[in-house]
Amino acid sequence: MIVQFIKRISLLKIRYIISFFVAYIVYFFQSKKKSDCWVFGTGTGLFENNIEALFKYCESLGYSCLFITNKKKVVQSFDSSKVLKRGSIEAYLACLNAKVLLFDNDYSDLAPGFMFVMQALKVNVNHGQEGFKRLPKDYYSKIKADITCSVSQFEKNIKVNECGAPVDTVFITGLARYDNLTFESSSNDILMFLTWRDELQYLSDDEIELTSYYKNCVEFLESSELASYLEKKDATLYFKPHYRMKNINLKVNNSRVVICNQDVNLTELIKNTKVLITDYSSVAWDYIYTNRNVIFFQFDYDKYSINPGLYILEDNNLLKNRVRTALELRILFNSDEVSCTSGYIDDGKYFAFIDKNNCNRIVDKINALNLND
Repeated sequence: MIVQFIKRISLLKIRYIISFFVAYIVYFFQSKKKSDCWVFGTGTGLFENNIEALFKYCESLGYSCLFITNKKKVVQSFDSSKVLKRGSIEAYLACLNAKVLLFDNDYSDLAPGFMFVMQALKVNVNHGQEGFKRLPKDYYSKIKADITCSVSQFEKNIKVNECGAPVDTVFITGLARYDNLTFESSSNDILMFLTWRDELQYLSDDEIELTSYYKNCVEFLESSELASYLEKKDATLYFKPHYRMKNINLKVNNSRVVICNQDVNLTELIKNTKVLITDYSSVAWDYIYTNRNVIFFQFDYDKYSINPGLYILEDNNLLKNRVRTALELRILFNSDEVSCTSGYIDDGKYFAFIDKNNCNRIVDKINALNLND
């Protein structure tokens, strides 16, 4: 399986190299080498989160926008004039000609292998908000961006002081998707979304079933306490695997528990669920921002708090509901004390702005830097 995976990756790289050099030859002989186009891409290949919000905002202002993806379903659902296939000649040529390149992490769908060649202004709008899971010391120094968006001084300090981002490239703008983040649904639905763990990447299905990750998830998802709660509240729990966990195969005997596939839009799940169960995921910030309850299910806290580590170990204002075992989580749901609100009291530490102007601030910063070039 691993050998086949390596061969597939190698073939992809060869295709990317050929596509790039063909695109560069076309670009070299063009009479007009630049356009006003803003080109967007995401690490998941899905049209969601901050990229989706900023793309739609820029379009509403009249900017020419393109989205690059490797997902066939995304291509099929898009206006064909606004979407390009990742690694294609057309995609590389669009990036070479672009005025602005916008992405959400270092595994962007924009120009695999050749981002360093692109001369457009590079903007990292981020996949999520930093603050929980500790990142490698060089994480942001490896992402060559002219603008890296941040939500607060607290988060900016992490990116600059902890992860190596140049201080003059990090700007406190807020996250684009927060502009559209509201919860007006009357449903009691729950999202369960856990963060990535490197040790799961190359495990087989049988090996994953032996991990504490799998066992804790199944124990809770199949529990009578959860089943009773969902029935009483007429609710559904959506379990969304992290996009890098392609080989997890959860099977749950509960019709009110839905195991989502990779194509399910995370943004829509966040918008339409009242409670989040997570461990250390940045998705928690979306719920806290909108005063919805977050239950932190940290079954491997003793190990995880050391490697990779956490930026926030204790914060009674933020981490009000924290459990360490599946049993504790079952007891919480059995007690019917699952609050619908976070109880978080905003003091400006984690959110510099709580308004609907994040996209506006990002675009203003992009235009200001473009004018100075």
